[in-house]
Amino acid sequence: MDDVSRPIDNSLNHMKGSGQIRQDADEIDLFELWNNLLKERWLIIAITGVVTLVAGMYAFLTTPVYQSQAYFLPPSVEDVQEMNALNLLTKKDFYQPDDVYEDFIKYLNSREVLKQVFNHYGLASLYESKLDQDGEVDKTALLNKAFEEFSQDLQLKLPKKDESIEEISVNLSLKSSPEKTADILNAIVKLAEEKTIAQYLRDIESELNIRKQRINDQIFSLRQIEKERRLDRIVRLQEAASIAHDLKLSEPVSMGPQVRVQGVANQGLPLYYLGYKLLEAELDALKVRKNDDPFIKDLRGLQQELAELNGLKLDASKFGVVTLDQAAEPAAKPVKPKKTLIVLVGLVFGLMFGIFIALIRSGLKNRQVQA
Repeated sequence: MDDVSRPIDNSLNHMKGSGQIRQDADEIDLFELWNNLLKERWLIIAITGVVTLVAGMYAFLTTPVYQSQAYFLPPSVEDVQEMNALNLLTKKDFYQPDDVYEDFIKYLNSREVLKQVFNHYGLASLYESKLDQDGEVDKTALLNKAFEEFSQDLQLKLPKKDESIEEISVNLSLKSSPEKTADILNAIVKLAEEKTIAQYLRDIESELNIRKQRINDQIFSLRQIEKERRLDRIVRLQEAASIAHDLKLSEPVSMGPQVRVQGVANQGLPLYYLGYKLLEAELDALKVRKNDDPFIKDLRGLQQELAELNGLKLDASKFGVVTLDQAAEPAAKPVKPKKTLIVLVGLVFGLMFGIFIALIRSGLKNRQVQA
């Protein structure tokens, strides 16, 4: 029994000893690791310094990106009043501020407006440096690529559907001076406003011209019809006067039983009953008539409407399609690069990289010593 227990005790003691040795070995390895890092501290410091310096150079040498913002509100009812001058005359539905505001937003985000400003300011060079190089360079492709990048740098912020706030904002980020960035954004806003006003002016003028042409056509038609009626009346009077001469009826036939003629009792009296003197007098008057306008029933009303339309003067400078809440202003500081953050990231990365290199170098030295 004692012989059996003795080997077991020895085995347990051996296991405990081994565990203690491993634990001691771990502790020794940690201390050795720390000592090795201390020995390589100058290497770590050097690597950290170099990486931080590179990060700092990138942060301070990279072209800064400035962002400018502008804010808008819908136009007021008074702003769109001038645009409704024609609708007031024609009883057409009025332009509403929200609808006009929507059209302005469409132009503000339209590629046509952006392209025009992009070309006017020569912004392609901010995105593509190869445009100035000679050789087999597809400049059209580069210009298109540059414009796509520029269009992405313009961000339009619209209110959510469940928000009652009607203010919108637009911001532009460019690798340019803060003053130029603000100027370009203001140019985009101004051009979008001008395009919207021009579109409404064209629509109103087109509607105005169509209505004036329609009334002129109606007046011409009424005059033609009245002329034909006058000519028809002359033919009828001539025929009646001829009959009256044949019947020797110079004066109107007196009313009474003697004028009842078979076949005309229910059709009214024939014209020749008026006598050829009266008929010829009317004929003479009709033949010398120069103007049928006084005899056209609806003519004066149409002429009045046409006069009002001709007297309508559209002043596009009074068209209001947006309320500028705040124009774009130069930014106080760039949004990119974030210098402090880049330097801190460079410092942390440099320290981690330095420690990694130091551990590798330390491990290689230990292998050489053991060998």
